[in-house]
Amino acid sequence: MKRRRRYRWRGYLLLTLIFIIISAPRTIKLLKCFQKLQFYRSEIARLERENKILEEKINRLKTDPYYIEKIARENYGLLKDGEYIFKIKDVSN
Repeated sequence: MKRRRRYRWRGYLLLTLIFIIISAPRTIKLLKCFQKLQFYRSEIARLERENKILEEKINRLKTDPYYIEKIARENYGLLKDGEYIFKIKDVSN
């Protein structure tokens, strides 16, 4: 009877080791999937923030004439009637 008990825990140990060996690759794959999931969640959050900023710009372009004027001046160099651009050379060389 003592031998049966000794072999019983060895059997459980053997089954546990077999289970660990078999499940190790699947566990690694599961961890990689969790990392991908975390990456995609952070990417979605970043894109949602960027999308919100772009929607605000679109709304301002549709409704705010001062914002349109600012963009036209900064990006396209447009002027109002009677305005002039003065280019000053740096003569400190």
